[in-house]
Amino acid sequence: MYKVIDGITYDTRTAKRIAFYEFSSIGYYEWVYKVLFQTPDGNYFTYETGGCCTEYAVKVGNKMVGAHYHIFPANNEEAKRFLERYKPKLALELFSDSYK
Repeated sequence: MYKVIDGITYDTRTAKRIAFYEFSSIGYYEWVYKVLFQTPDGNYFTYETGGCCTEYAVKVGNKMVGAHYHIFPANNEEAKRFLERYKPKLALELFSDSYK
């Protein structure tokens, strides 16, 4: 999946996957899946989706359905916060200078 935002291409096929978070399992209403990527140019972004009872759900008729996919650009601070929340050891490794 890819998306161009403000002239920058965010492509999950060409970017490096840094870390991911998954809650529950695909197919369950509360399922959430988030991945932090870094483009070859060094820009961070997240790829996010979820089940029908999450912020990613879409209304179709009178039902909420899940698995609507989103790409969100992330600056260094947002990427660091993602890692602090889901992969703290990796945050220390990648952003060690900001903790001094």
